[in-house]
Amino acid sequence: MNRPYRRRITAAIALLSIALVLAWIGATPVPLPPALGTALNRPDPIVASAAAAKATLRLATFNIHSGFGADGRWDLMRTASVLRNFDIIGLNEVRGFPLGYGNMHTLGESLEMPWLFAPTERRWWFDEFGNGVLCRLPIESWRRTPLMGGRRGYGFRNVVQLAVRWNAKILNVLVTHLDTRDDRVAQLRALGELLANIPAPAVLMGDLNTFGGDSTLQAILHASGAVDAVGAKLGKPTTNRIDWILTRGLDSVNAGIEDRGASDHPLVWAELRLP
Repeated sequence: MNRPYRRRITAAIALLSIALVLAWIGATPVPLPPALGTALNRPDPIVASAAAAKATLRLATFNIHSGFGADGRWDLMRTASVLRNFDIIGLNEVRGFPLGYGNMHTLGESLEMPWLFAPTERRWWFDEFGNGVLCRLPIESWRRTPLMGGRRGYGFRNVVQLAVRWNAKILNVLVTHLDTRDDRVAQLRALGELLANIPAPAVLMGDLNTFGGDSTLQAILHASGAVDAVGAKLGKPTTNRIDWILTRGLDSVNAGIEDRGASDHPLVWAELRLP
């Protein structure tokens, strides 16, 4: 083998090695640190002021499955159609995109609602996956806090806390998506402590990956004085679901569980008022 040919082979191997290392680094999810702010994207002061004076609020939690429906078809406009006529919406399995608008921007613009993308992890050098919030009311602040645990291949987790201004009060809203594996119980306990200690009125909503009969969930409801806002209003067993709206210092006016095929999860919603 002549020397120039050997050099070309060596250079090709080196480039291939670099490409493989970069591919491995890019494909590996990296957890994101805490973050905080005082505003959502696309705020509208006039709309927010009117919403802040409403006697009741309609809240919803929805795992959007990145916009893929039960039929496997990706359609964010179908997702948006399920989310109309709510004041505060917590979303799970939300995607960002590297060279364009992510799920939250598209949904926020379609629904004409201020929005926040709260990514849990970075992949391929951009914020790729996490939770989201849509909120018509003005906010004092928002905070994104990583939850303990989370492993590569199974996703990292966080909780988003918003201080929402409503009828001269602060409504504390927690939005989260818990692990499906060993970290779930520890994450659920941490959220239970947070829900019990933040000032009421307060709401915890999201995909908890926890059924109603779970002993940890029942202990949290008992210790914190929280209420299953949906189950309490429907007046029938709802133990076979994993998406929850738990409240403290609020009364349920109405509630529902709706499955229109826009995701592999149903939409869970509640209309709430101050006592």
